[in-house]
Amino acid sequence: MKSATYFPALVIAALLVLAAGAPAAERLPDPSDSYSRASALYQDGLKAVEAGKRETAVGKLKSAKTLIQKIMQSQPGWQPALVTYKLQKIENILKELSSKHAQQQPLVPGTPQMVASP
Repeated sequence: MKSATYFPALVIAALLVLAAGAPAAERLPDPSDSYSRASALYQDGLKAVEAGKRETAVGKLKSAKTLIQKIMQSQPGWQPALVTYKLQKIENILKELSSKHAQQQPLVPGTPQMVASP
C-alpha cells in the first residue's frame, strides 16, 4: 500500500523532468540579439583600433567572434551568409592586429628589432 502513496510524487517528478527537457530552441537567446551585441562589440573594437588601443580592440573583437561562433553553432540556419561574412571580417582584423603587433615587438625583450627592407 505504501507504493500507492509514492505514485503522485513520481508523477510530479516525471512532469518536472519532462518540463526541464523542453526543446533547446526555446532556451536559446534570440540570434538577432546576439548578432546585434556582436556587431556593437565589433564597432567598439574598430574604434579602439583607431584610437591605438590594441589590447582593448583585441578583447572586443574576440568577444564579438565568440558571439558569432555561438550563433553559428546554435542556430546554423540563421542568416548564414551574414554571420560568415562578419566572422571573416573579425578574423581578418584580428590577424592584422596580431601581425602588426608581432612586427612591433622585439623577439627578445630589451633587444632592438630588425626589420628587413624590401
